[in-house]
Amino acid sequence: MSLEPLHKIVPPKFYKDNTGDMQGLEIEIMRAITEYNPKIRFLGEGNFMPIGRIFASLEYGQLDVFLGAGKNKSRLKFLNYISPPLYTVCHVLAVRKNDPVNVASFTGIEKLGKQGKIVTLLNTATHRFIARQKEKFNHYY
Repeated sequence: MSLEPLHKIVPPKFYKDNTGDMQGLEIEIMRAITEYNPKIRFLGEGNFMPIGRIFASLEYGQLDVFLGAGKNKSRLKFLNYISPPLYTVCHVLAVRKNDPVNVASFTGIEKLGKQGKIVTLLNTATHRFIARQKEKFNHYY
């Protein structure tokens, strides 16, 4: 059986090392699966596409598998999730150590006003969460 995964560059899950070879947690998982069962092969290592296209390709049968897919109600309509999860993710707020403002929460970011900057990956759960907070962070949009 050959499965064709597509990734987005998201260290430590997927990245290219200094020699251009694919590395990362999910690459190691795919390689371990193939080592355990050589009948399962993953094709397309190193092919990248935006996350939205990845899920559309999964939904319409153009892609077989994606490692690291967050589980939510809309995806349950077209994906089967394998249990137990490969790993769990805990999103955190990270702030520069040398920032003159002591930011320990979203309230602290609100106090920064237009001087504050929030960076997220587009089309991710974090991005959607921040977008829902427009009344607090409307100067970012």
